Amino acid sequence: MKYGSITTGIIADGLVFNMDAANRASTIPSTSTLKTFNTLNTSISGSIITDATWEDGSPPTFDFDGSDGYIDFGDNDIFTFGNGTNDEPFSIFSWIKIFATTSQGIVTKYGSSTSLREWLFYTTGGKLRLLLWNGSTNNFATGTTTFSTDTWYNIACTYDGRGGSTAYNGINLYINSVLESVTTSGGSYTAMNNTSQPVQIATHSGGSFLNGNIGPTQIYNRALSANEVLHNYNALKGRFGL
Repeated sequence: MKYGSITTGIIADGLVFNMDAANRASTIPSTSTLKTFNTLNTSISGSIITDATWEDGSPPTFDFDGSDGYIDFGDNDIFTFGNGTNDEPFSIFSWIKIFATTSQGIVTKYGSSTSLREWLFYTTGGKLRLLLWNGSTNNFATGTTTFSTDTWYNIACTYDGRGGSTAYNGINLYINSVLESVTTSGGSYTAMNNTSQPVQIATHSGGSFLNGNIGPTQIYNRALSANEVLHNYNALKGRFGL
């Protein structure tokens, strides 16, 4: 496995964010490191907060204690996919291993204040969910598969940017490249707003911390196809024994 490459064989078209604990372009391989970097633009760095640590495993990942550890990448327009009137498409990928089935943030731009919310990719009741927030109401899709604990999964969401009161119909969720059946819900939704909320890894809303590990994580500014989701899964699954 060529860990030192920028994208490690994944789809490059539309890729705006790539974090990888096994990639020296992204992370100093040390349990004392306090920074990780977006390999697409290393001026965008993440602060490793409190008890979150780089873990020298097979493969290396980031470890989170479930109480106060997370990574904060700050606010940047590359992470925003709405202007209050229209949404834009995006996709998120991550490799996760969790040790609890409570609500846990994975990759989020979603603060405790309702004025600091955009999107939320997380687990709830041990199931995968993508939630979109327009300032007062939300649209979301929730998967039906319940994660097993202490097990590696590749998770992905894609959103086609359709907006409107049924924006959830534009959401697809994948586990290990397999499209999930979903349940959906939404209120009087138009589009997400551009807020000052930072992107955070392994937490949301000032709480709901991840108890587990996170591996390679990507964000795209377009909705990837099912074949592209499969490509990304195949590109990295060997690291995780799949």
